[in-house]
Amino acid sequence: MARIMDIDSLDRSKHCICFVLPTFNEEANIRECIESIFSHQNQSKRPLIKILVVDDNSYDKTQEIVLELKKTFSELQMITGQKKGLGDAYKRGFQYALDQMDPEVIFQMDADGQHDSSLIPEFLKLIEKGNDLVIGSRYVEGGSTPYFSFRRKLISRVGNLLVRYVGG
Repeated sequence: MARIMDIDSLDRSKHCICFVLPTFNEEANIRECIESIFSHQNQSKRPLIKILVVDDNSYDKTQEIVLELKKTFSELQMITGQKKGLGDAYKRGFQYALDQMDPEVIFQMDADGQHDSSLIPEFLKLIEKGNDLVIGSRYVEGGSTPYFSFRRKLISRVGNLLVRYVGG
């Protein structure tokens, strides 16, 4: 999965942005997540925001809600597939977005409300300034994990340390 692009010639004020949202049983969150992302369309003055929902065959009403929202948001798409985990959903989403949606910028966001969409304008400003990569993290200064239990925080920290150790 690769696409070669001359980053230096990219008109960062006119790019197409694609948000990839993996979902599994997110009926309680998906509507607010999608509406919140599209609310930045006018604020950011971008010509195009697209959303790709990658649903791992939810057995709740996630897919129905997305199909209903497609009637309002023409730039909303959904693909479905077997539940193979978050990483696989992101890979399938990125590949589909690159092949079918022609974005210059891809955002990855969880649809469960853990990623704050109010930060989108700040990320877009950083891209416009010439940054090729913008990462939002719970673990940088100003980040937080207010809803994480002690156990969840511990697992996250240990996993992070393991990846750093193995990855060099």
